[in-house]
Amino acid sequence: MKSILLSILLSSTSFLATADFSSSTAYNNDTEINNYRANSKYSINATFSPVNFPFPLSIGVNGYYKIDDKWSMGADFLKSSLTFNLFGLDIGQLTETNYTILAKRYYGDSLNMKMGIGARYTDVTFGPSLLKTLTPELDTTVSELEAKYIRLGLGNVWHYKKQFTIEVDWITIDIPINAQVKTSVAQYADNESDADDIRFAESLLKFYPGASILKFNAGFIF
Repeated sequence: MKSILLSILLSSTSFLATADFSSSTAYNNDTEINNYRANSKYSINATFSPVNFPFPLSIGVNGYYKIDDKWSMGADFLKSSLTFNLFGLDIGQLTETNYTILAKRYYGDSLNMKMGIGARYTDVTFGPSLLKTLTPELDTTVSELEAKYIRLGLGNVWHYKKQFTIEVDWITIDIPINAQVKTSVAQYADNESDADDIRFAESLLKFYPGASILKFNAGFIF
């Protein structure tokens, strides 16, 4: 997995380093970009985040409505899922879903800053080593965690012919401001020690900060 992520990161940065963003296929002149954006009200993008902390390979979609040449408002959806161990605890699967309301402020031709608020919903399925013999009820029971956060991000966007857009969010940070365990599976633990371990894991997973580097967006403005 590490080698795959490294290859993706190196390939992505190599592309960005060698891409000719000053060519005639991209609208890089300040006036030309602003005029092109001025004729469009909406944008929609598919999102891929290969370097997402703490859970990599997030995918999603976002859309924006242009208020004026400097400001846009929009919403972002991201989802990731993986299996891992946390401090030696057997976590079968974790699924994270993020919903964010964002404001985007442009500085110059393509540099932009994003700021907003969002909600993160995390479903955690613990492995059988921590839980009692599976029952039909437990088969569909997971720990459900919820967190509210503030998101800050910095990126660039490039507009191409036929309304095609590529955007790179160089860094994005999610700062939790409130979190809770909505549903806990600690009651299904084999013993009180395992129940304490589950509660400890839930307390960590509900309030962790999030961050991503090189989040890629590709879509259209219209």
